[in-house]
Amino acid sequence: VELLRRVRADNAAQTGSISGAEIDERLQRAMLITVNGVAAGLRNTG
Repeated sequence: VELLRRVRADNAAQTGSISGAEIDERLQRAMLITVNGVAAGLRNTG
């Protein structure tokens, strides 16, 4: 939930700066890792 909140806040406040782009990239990667982890867990539980 916290990552989703950060992604939404980042999208709302896009500054266009280089540091903003780095944060966006890190948040996107964290979201993908989280979703992949949940999917793997569901696959293992049947």
